[in-house]
Amino acid sequence: MFLRRHRKVSGGETYEYWSLVKTVRTARGPRHQLVAHLGKLDGAEQRAARSWQDLDALLSGDPAPVQLELGRPAVAAAPPLWRSVDVRGVRVERVRQFGLVYLGLALWRRLRLHEVLRGLLPAGQEEVGWDLIACVLTLARFYAQKSELSVAERWYADTPLEDLLGMPLEKINDARLYRGLDELLAQKEPLCRHLLEQYRSWFGVRFEFLLYPALSFNCDFPASFQNGRKGWVTSTYFEGLAESNAKAARGYSRDHRPDYKQVCI
Repeated sequence: MFLRRHRKVSGGETYEYWSLVKTVRTARGPRHQLVAHLGKLDGAEQRAARSWQDLDALLSGDPAPVQLELGRPAVAAAPPLWRSVDVRGVRVERVRQFGLVYLGLALWRRLRLHEVLRGLLPAGQEEVGWDLIACVLTLARFYAQKSELSVAERWYADTPLEDLLGMPLEKINDARLYRGLDELLAQKEPLCRHLLEQYRSWFGVRFEFLLYPALSFNCDFPASFQNGRKGWVTSTYFEGLAESNAKAARGYSRDHRPDYKQVCI
């Protein structure tokens, strides 16, 4: 259940009102159903209220615009607007977890990844932009280590991303998510360059050495970043004798298997 904002223009005046809407499952898929009209905001209340359209600015870290009229002070925040609701006719459905997804989406916007991916993955004939699919995949990893199948079957429906991204639940499926991984892999190098530049500009650092986790989406760094010190970051061991591998040897094992030969990476 969520609030929906409506806008109506009549006689040159714009009127806004809110309604309480719930999602129901039908034979044709999820549909929105009106629960109740909640009224409207007029005059000073409407000018002072923060709207749903402010969400993009909030996620990007931009201050909310304040419109002032000459000779008049800024409008103070309006007092709370109360409505009477018969709680016997209201029930809670589809509870969604907001905090971590909002934080991840704010980082995504402030890193300008939505702008970069729109340039790297221009719109074609696909129903859903690959930049949005990339955002969903990244937020799922940020939230927890989710498989693409789990994201499509359960995780996306448990988040507010359908409203935050404007991408309907029925458009998320595992095949589309897997294809999104292929699209991202082709843009690995420009994405890594962008993230490195963002990291340097945010924190003013130089890359004297770099440690990264093994078996992850590692970046191939330009030569300018590879002139510093290097060190071992992980190791892997061999089940067999590894007689044909000159680099394999026994030593300190991070896998707690000193009885096997290993190589350091």
